[in-house]
Amino acid sequence: MSRFVGLAVLVALVYFAVTQGRPWIESLMDGGGGALALDGGSAFCISQASAANDEVTGTLMAHARPPVDPDVWSLGVMRAVGALNEAEKACTCATAACNKGWDAVAELRALFDDLDQIARGNPMGVGNPARRQERVYRLLDEARAMAGSE
Repeated sequence: MSRFVGLAVLVALVYFAVTQGRPWIESLMDGGGGALALDGGSAFCISQASAANDEVTGTLMAHARPPVDPDVWSLGVMRAVGALNEAEKACTCATAACNKGWDAVAELRALFDDLDQIARGNPMGVGNPARRQERVYRLLDEARAMAGSE
């Protein structure tokens, strides 16, 4: 039981480090763009959307082969949904790059929700996940290009 508690605390610390610490460190390291990142600008939106994409992709890759352990899957879902929520909050600025970032996060959430349904035993309504993931990458690339020209 104490191992489980220790594992739960470790998972919580890693989740916090990824969702809170990583963006903060990135904002410090990008030099003059730190204020932009902290006030919800395009760079922060794209950073959070990319982090959400990494988290969702990592969760899916970790559980790509059946059988899926429901308890472990639920922990991955919590991390991925948390990253998606943070990205949605970050992408509320009124720039074209943020709009593209928002679109990427929305597409990523739809993809993850569909694949979550498959993992939980309900395979109905899922299209082509590879095409949807490619669309997420394309939208993120477009958002980066737009942010570079702002």
